Amino acid sequence: MMSSNGTTSELIAISVISVIRSLGSGVQTPAVNAMIPQLVPEEHLMRFNGINSSLQSIVQFIVPIVAAAILGFGNKINQVLLIDVFTAIIAIVLLIFIKIPKHDIPKQTEKVSFFADMVSGIKYCFSDKFIRKVLFTYGAFMLLCVPSGFLIGLLIERTFGKGYIYLSIIEMIGFLGMVLGGLIIGVFGGFKNRNKTFFLAILSYAIFSIILGLVTQAWQFFIFMFFTNFSIPIIQASAMTMLQEHVAPQMLGRVLSLPIIIYTGFIPLGMMIFGPMADVISINNLIIIAGIILLFFALAIPYSKQFYKQGISKSNESE
Repeated sequence: MMSSNGTTSELIAISVISVIRSLGSGVQTPAVNAMIPQLVPEEHLMRFNGINSSLQSIVQFIVPIVAAAILGFGNKINQVLLIDVFTAIIAIVLLIFIKIPKHDIPKQTEKVSFFADMVSGIKYCFSDKFIRKVLFTYGAFMLLCVPSGFLIGLLIERTFGKGYIYLSIIEMIGFLGMVLGGLIIGVFGGFKNRNKTFFLAILSYAIFSIILGLVTQAWQFFIFMFFTNFSIPIIQASAMTMLQEHVAPQMLGRVLSLPIIIYTGFIPLGMMIFGPMADVISINNLIIIAGIILLFFALAIPYSKQFYKQGISKSNESE
């Protein structure tokens, strides 16, 4: 009984810590994204966001491996979690030495509550057609990428059996595609019109995901899985760059929290929608259907000419 209570207490403690950590991350990530335009010249924002996306993919891939290796040496889980504390301290110390330029923000005469501040950010997004369309398209992508991105493990099991080799290969290929995609956009920098990069990346993801749903051989599946994942960091970098370039400085933090909300909210929503459907409709067909719908969202970008032209940044307009 004591052991059961002890285990329950530990699980509750870990859950509470995870919630607190997530809350901190929810503040930190948009704050960092809002700070980037102050440090990076506008003409290099796309490159920076691409490289940043690659680094995040590398960290997400390597950290579980390192943690497993440390646990393999007989270390306790709480000792492994302390590594997170030490790395956070290192990051804070490094941040002290970074000079962040101040930008002029109109002073508020009255105190505004957190909720009112959040509502004002949402109202700002809905009042600006360009920002609204960027967020809407990005949200549609995050929702429709669920079948080809998060039901893959189930598809592999149903199509090729329960072998861990195929699952491991898929993870490796997905990681490689995202890293290379981020590095390519980091070197290339995308087109002068950010919307052109955004459009082509979503279009390629849609086309390759449709093909992914049609193939039957494992090697074909691996190839097109690579190309779908290759497009992801380019889509994310394009959307983030356009927001960083077009949102007013005093609204950056509030607006850039919305892509995080979309990412963390739409993927579970997509799983709630497509997960049960996978028991009725084949996952291959779900991937194809989602890809076709996403194809229309991609084609809508150049179709809306005014929105498409607004993708040209001010630095590129002056060239």
